[in-house]
Amino acid sequence: MKNKAALLFGALAVVVAGVTIFNIYLNHNISNTTASKQIQVTNDSLKEENKELKKQLSEVRPSAKNNKNEIT
Repeated sequence: MKNKAALLFGALAVVVAGVTIFNIYLNHNISNTTASKQIQVTNDSLKEENKELKKQLSEVRPSAKNNKNEIT
């Protein structure tokens, strides 16, 4: 009976350790994936903002040149 109880306890310990290791592995992968997606979203939003700022700059430049030429 003691041998059977020890065997069941050992099997349970191995299962718990395996599930814990698998959980840590999955958590690590999810964290990496989430971070990667967040970086991609940030990158996309910054690219869009950059396009808008370039558009604003191209609109401002000609008027700044015209005003500068008129003053001089």
